[in-house]
Amino acid sequence: MEDKLLVDIMIPVLNEERHIEACISSLQCQTYGRENFNIMIVDGGSSDETVSVVKELSRKYQNIKLLQHDKKYAPISLNMAINESRAKYIVRADAHTNYAYDYVEKCVEHLEMTGADNVGGPMVPVGKSFFQKVVAASYYSIFALGGGKFHDPEYEGYVDTVYLGAFRRESLVAAGMYDEGMLKDEDEELNFRIIKNGGSVFLTPKIRSYYYPRESLTGLFRQYFDYGYWKVRLIRKHKRPPRITHLVPFGFVFFLGTGPALWGVSEYLKHFYIFTLLAYLSLDAVFSISNRQSDGMLQKLALMLVHLVLHVSYGLGFARGIVDFWVLSR
Repeated sequence: MEDKLLVDIMIPVLNEERHIEACISSLQCQTYGRENFNIMIVDGGSSDETVSVVKELSRKYQNIKLLQHDKKYAPISLNMAINESRAKYIVRADAHTNYAYDYVEKCVEHLEMTGADNVGGPMVPVGKSFFQKVVAASYYSIFALGGGKFHDPEYEGYVDTVYLGAFRRESLVAAGMYDEGMLKDEDEELNFRIIKNGGSVFLTPKIRSYYYPRESLTGLFRQYFDYGYWKVRLIRKHKRPPRITHLVPFGFVFFLGTGPALWGVSEYLKHFYIFTLLAYLSLDAVFSISNRQSDGMLQKLALMLVHLVLHVSYGLGFARGIVDFWVLSR
């Protein structure tokens, strides 16, 4: 590209002192040229040293701008950045991710080339610790939560959603920006509105980034509980039917909770319950052992536990979402 266009990169953060420096460092090495983009860090009220780290980095890099509020949630941070931006293009970034040296350049190139309203790359998970590597392997498993095109590192084409994304600011504003009542799953909800309004979302493996998953079992549980919970709000808001991948974890949790109560009804139901549990564990073992991204038997055994946590946490979150958003109409 001969004439480079100014870009604002927006990063919502909350207690990201462990990740934000590596994230910013990978963005400062972009081929797009540091003079052609700004990095807008929007802190939602961190209680750790995130703000101090960003302020220190802003003394080193002149293209960093810090915005602050105390409302915690990413959609509020993202809208604050959009309202502050005057750039033609906005690139949405995440502190848990490192970016290829040509990430911004490829985002702008594909926005220009495809005419899409949002372009992005696949979510490519990587791990540093043992647990992160196991969780990263689960993202490649159909058994985890059904997968999706943005988990396929080779797929290119028009899709329902992408990881993060890059936009023309005018089309982002025209779409209504982020729904601040959608505290999780805000990216998928925005992409749904873009497509519903006649726009398009394009995925390409040429836009490369590397995502670092949660580092603990409790953190992973909370993350996927929230995903299941807010998925119900998305479904109800847009009156769209749930996918089978949304319903299976919920059905599994319902089965686990109600099955033992049926044991006294008949011996047949008791045997059916036990058989189903054994079938689940067998499938879990097959998919975990055959997972090519897990390294060694210890990781494969740990992957069985991660699969179970993903299914139970998502299913419980979905069940709670049904109660709050559907039954109680909150």
